[in-house]
Amino acid sequence: MQAWFSGTGPSASSASSSSSPPQPSLLAEWNSYAAARSAEEEEDGGGGGFGIDIEAAVRSANDRVSGTFGVVSKGVLGLPGSFKSTTSSVPSSKSLVYFGLFLASGIFLVFIAFTIFLPVMVIMPQKFAICFTAGCAFIIGSFFALKGPKNQLYHMISKERLPFTMGFVGSMAATIYVSMVLHSYILSVFFSCLQNLTGILGGTARLPYPGTDELIKTAKYIATPGKGILAADESTGTIGKRLASINVENVEPNRQALRELLFTTPGAFQYLSGVILFEETLYQNTAAGTPFVDVLKAGGVVPGIKVDKGTVDIAGTNGETTTQGLDSLGARCAKYYEAGARFAKWRAVLKIGAAGEPSELAVKQNAEGLARYALICQENGLVPIVEPEILTDGAHDIKTCAAVTERVLAAVYKSLNDHKVLLEGTLLKPNMVTPGSDSPKVGAEVIGEYTVAALRRTVPPAVPGIVFLSGGQSEEEASQNLNAMNKLEVLKPWTLTFSFGRALQQSTIKKWGGKKENVAAAQAAFLARCKANSEATLGKYGGAAGDAATSESLYVKGYTY
Repeated sequence: MQAWFSGTGPSASSASSSSSPPQPSLLAEWNSYAAARSAEEEEDGGGGGFGIDIEAAVRSANDRVSGTFGVVSKGVLGLPGSFKSTTSSVPSSKSLVYFGLFLASGIFLVFIAFTIFLPVMVIMPQKFAICFTAGCAFIIGSFFALKGPKNQLYHMISKERLPFTMGFVGSMAATIYVSMVLHSYILSVFFSCLQNLTGILGGTARLPYPGTDELIKTAKYIATPGKGILAADESTGTIGKRLASINVENVEPNRQALRELLFTTPGAFQYLSGVILFEETLYQNTAAGTPFVDVLKAGGVVPGIKVDKGTVDIAGTNGETTTQGLDSLGARCAKYYEAGARFAKWRAVLKIGAAGEPSELAVKQNAEGLARYALICQENGLVPIVEPEILTDGAHDIKTCAAVTERVLAAVYKSLNDHKVLLEGTLLKPNMVTPGSDSPKVGAEVIGEYTVAALRRTVPPAVPGIVFLSGGQSEEEASQNLNAMNKLEVLKPWTLTFSFGRALQQSTIKKWGGKKENVAAAQAAFLARCKANSEATLGKYGGAAGDAATSESLYVKGYTY
């Protein structure tokens, strides 16, 4: 390392033992020249001169850089282990250590390049180029350590950032070439600046995603007033519980039959703009062999897909959870887009507890996960539905629910903005603001007022639509509460509509009972609920659509699906 900075090395040692005289280093010649100039100016009374021992300065810098390389080299051996955890929503402590180590090393090398080698680049452009480029490489490496190699590489070669990546890598190569081959001071400075510029722009610019216009158009269409979403994305286990309630076996033909009943209901699509599918359903066909995706598209309904993989407990919390599924999400989204899906859903679950839940840790982790999911979806052409659900479990009152809802939504939209998610190409799927399941109920008008107030305080007007989950309310309660919100005469810059699962299907499933002869009656019940909720999105629902089954509570404690 000392030899690299001073211009001496093995060749110099061998030269001293040969018959030829030793060759002075470039730095030695520079210092001799500087000393001569200084002596001349002193004789002239100028009192000026260079007055700087550059070789000594470089040797000092060499000691510091050598120490830095020594520390980094010790950490490199442990990198593979740290990378294993960098695909989670929050980097591990070891990943953060390596991130800081590499970032500091890179900044230090860039600093050395500009303060030590730039002033003398006329005589040693190679060393400036190598030091500066190594610094940039360490800085890029720090993000590989932080985000994981696969995630960072995918980020850098994604279509919208590939031009910046190519510009950055190309300018790095050009910096080395013009410095070491052409020995050009001006071009070295130019390509070094270009290297900085492309790196900064690629990392910070709010870039248009592939199909930005399509994302915005799809989100606006789904948020069409008078229409809403059917959430038919129940997992195999969850739909098994629904089928078990009518004594129907949980096998693929029965699951397909229920979905076909819903998707082929005459007249239902005039009230629907989207349907969320489970992965199995995305690839299923009708009994006649027509893909469900084609049935939906023909009816003017946008197919969507559930992409999360359920929740896991957050260590150190009182049973709070975060959602998993970010690993390979980009590849899965690309596959779902190819299959015909145009929007996606990811459910984050939080709870209100006596010990102060949701904790700050749970809020931050779920907000971060939702933002990363949303960004990946948009990069692959899917409109993300952002769903931070606050469970109704508990004895809290409606004011507590409102305060927690505002706190969670504020954190979610901060994270979405930090990740540069295109809000115009998203939808929000929140809970309605209600008292806890163990508290006295309140009227629909009260729920409507508290819910709209919470949304007005937290949700940006750039979001085209808010599609509510039913959260265990009965079919009739969900419709009445949605209707009350839309009847409020206050500014609501987004469409308020529905994304109901149980609150659209429960009475339908009971009517069906797994029997072919009941399909028509079941479809009539489904059509009635679709029409009721369509009217509720316009504030025109008069109530009493359907029979007594529509008023049965659908609450399930700790509901998962």
